[in-house]
Amino acid sequence: MAHPEAAEAEVPGIPPREIPRGVAAAWGVRERPHKGPKPALSLARIVDAGVRVADTEGLGAVSMARVAASLGTAPMSLYRHVPSKEELLRLMVDAAWGDSPGPLAAGESWRDGLSRWAWAMLAALRRHPWAARLPISGLPIMPREIAWFEDALACLAGTGLTEARKASVIMLLGGYVRNLATTEADIAAAVAASGLGPDEWMASYPRMLGQLTDPRRFPALTAFIAAGVFDTADGTDDEFVFGLDRILDGVGALVSRLRVCEVVTLVEVGDEPGLDRVPAEPLLGDRAAGRDVHARGGRPASKTHVEPGHAFGASPQLTAPFTRSAPKALAADRD
Repeated sequence: MAHPEAAEAEVPGIPPREIPRGVAAAWGVRERPHKGPKPALSLARIVDAGVRVADTEGLGAVSMARVAASLGTAPMSLYRHVPSKEELLRLMVDAAWGDSPGPLAAGESWRDGLSRWAWAMLAALRRHPWAARLPISGLPIMPREIAWFEDALACLAGTGLTEARKASVIMLLGGYVRNLATTEADIAAAVAASGLGPDEWMASYPRMLGQLTDPRRFPALTAFIAAGVFDTADGTDDEFVFGLDRILDGVGALVSRLRVCEVVTLVEVGDEPGLDRVPAEPLLGDRAAGRDVHARGGRPASKTHVEPGHAFGASPQLTAPFTRSAPKALAADRD
């Protein structure tokens, strides 16, 4: 339900009606000065109240009436600031993220920066687990969403990934964090409902499976249970660390592949059959270039020539496949 006094966003170059009221209000471009005394309510107070209701009573308890009651006002007074419950929920999720973790610190690697970003995201969802329950309604557009997006993109600067692939990495990592946070919350709810402690609840699972399954039908599962995997609950962060490391390992492998491909694509290929000689400007500094190509049959080291077999200190056996497939592989990874 939209309030009849809804104000329009005013952003240079963008027609006001193209920006949803909640989005415009979150960015501070919707509010207009009003005559008379300052309103007792503000958008920030309403959103904070909604977050408190969701944190203490659950997402299902959030309604315009319940939020208004927590503020000691009538529901209709909220519509002056937020047009609907859906817009309120969107604003609440943005508030739940909190401040973004910041771009790369001095001397911080892209991997360490993305890891810090993922841990900060997990911490936000552990504080407000309901935020991961709401479906994603579109691309990032709210102020804090954009700040988090900006920091993740900044972490990936200098990796050699295209802008499209940076977005793919961020979507992969963000989806992993959301999924794990939701799973954690579901398991915590199941443990609480059982009345058991975490270790006791976990240990009850293999006992039940042992009564239900035939080892001849499920030999792999039988071996899995016998290994004692479910004897005690995992450490709080064990699963998250494992998955996060595997994702970053994969991104690191892609980044390394791109760097090798770029060097090999730009080098003077030499006598590789079927390849033309390509003038090169390898992605190596003067010292690195000199170190990696100094043994070239007496030819002087040059920053415009790198032997394929010595790119990044690799052996000819390791990089030979790259010299044959580099252009095609690099184009595929950049699409």
